[in-house]
Amino acid sequence: MELSREEYQILFENVPAFIAVVNQNYIIVQANQNFKNTFGGDVGRPCYEAYKGLGQKCPDCLVEKTFLERKPQVSEECGRTKEGATIPYLVRTAPIFDPQGKIPYVIEMAVDLREKKRLEGELHASQDFLTQLIENSIDGIVAVDASGRVIVFNRTAEQILGYQASEALGSMNLEKFFPKNFSRKMADALKGKGEKSSPRMVARETHLLSKTGQRIPVRFVGTMLMPGHCPMGAVGFFQDLRPLKFLEREKLQAERLAAVGQTVAGLAHGMKNMITGLEGGVFAIQKARRIQDDMLLQKGLEMIERNGGKISSLVKDLLSYSKERVPDLRWIRPNDLAAEACTPFQEKARQGQVQLIPDFDPHMGLAYLDPQGIDTCLSNLLSNAVDACLLDNGKSHHQVTVRTRRNEDQSVSFDVEDNGIGMSDEVKKKLFTSFFSTKGASGTGLGLLVTQKIIHEMGGFISVETEPQKGSRFCITLPQEDLLPLPEKEETS
Repeated sequence: MELSREEYQILFENVPAFIAVVNQNYIIVQANQNFKNTFGGDVGRPCYEAYKGLGQKCPDCLVEKTFLERKPQVSEECGRTKEGATIPYLVRTAPIFDPQGKIPYVIEMAVDLREKKRLEGELHASQDFLTQLIENSIDGIVAVDASGRVIVFNRTAEQILGYQASEALGSMNLEKFFPKNFSRKMADALKGKGEKSSPRMVARETHLLSKTGQRIPVRFVGTMLMPGHCPMGAVGFFQDLRPLKFLEREKLQAERLAAVGQTVAGLAHGMKNMITGLEGGVFAIQKARRIQDDMLLQKGLEMIERNGGKISSLVKDLLSYSKERVPDLRWIRPNDLAAEACTPFQEKARQGQVQLIPDFDPHMGLAYLDPQGIDTCLSNLLSNAVDACLLDNGKSHHQVTVRTRRNEDQSVSFDVEDNGIGMSDEVKKKLFTSFFSTKGASGTGLGLLVTQKIIHEMGGFISVETEPQKGSRFCITLPQEDLLPLPEKEETS
């Protein structure tokens, strides 16, 4: 029994808490060393004086409640150390019963909360800092937790996408706030179905859909949050590119108009020849009518038709290049569109003994494209390809291949490849500069400029591979991954 008392005394004195035993008059009758070191509470002093430096009992005295209710009490209090410093602590009281069931004493056990409060303050300060950083960022920021629920939707995201944070927070429809390709990989990763590596998009241009359905051009960076092998969420950062795109369009428009003016001046001689051809055709028709010569009449009509076609084509290309155009996107079958683009060139190719070869992807399906724009681009490239073969005298066999492909990232490619005269590196560098043409006086150089402009308007790009005397390959690539879902009824071109 004596050993137990010694053990109890050691425990009482060394436990990492403040312990005091108080009688019914609130006088401390016993206190451990930790209590004395902190509060200086000598035995015989009132507890309210020792803990808080008060001259009377605390208004909500836990000791009093314990005596009255005969059960433990818990409260978070604020006291004063013997040096006069403020100290927060968590105190728990418990009644001490005697053999007759009375309560002569109450024991108070308190834990120092200063370190906890300090850490809480630092945590709150850190959270406030991060909140201000996120809310005032010039980038839209959207984050989701491990369950795929949106937990962060800052002010810039509201401004860009048109949703209020209250509408977005808690949503699990990730395709509303992230590019489709990324949101699908992210959803798979959160469900444990995706790749083990963290899906990530870095500084790439794409589109997001606003609340009203508007396509917003953005520069997007997204990544999974994976401190270990278990994903805890994901975050996306996106920058609104509309102001930049507006400035780019303004600059391009000014450059186009300037280039059109330069070209009109440069083509004045050619246009004069076209007009002279028209005048010659009119003269021939008038003379044919006077002398009743049907052959001369037909020749005059052909002259007017030929030169009128040249002027019409030139004016259309000039208008197409100089005017800003919004793509008329719709669901079409790219293979059908490519086949239709080949039709007008079949006779010219046959007469020039050029083989026109279709090579269409059987798994292409539907794509969201501008049919008129694609037709114009393919027509320009096909015309150039056939001409390149007709100008080549070094081969006995010529062919032009029109190819369609669905790429791994779901983008759509159109290739026009020929084995004609090809181009040198010097000529290749000039292809998309203002009105450069390899056809001399018979070409304006507008075809490729119009083609490039239309492709850029659809968010795609055009590349070229060429080698002198071996041929050329032009490839148009158009994105599809962040577009609208497939329609219920499939449209055809």
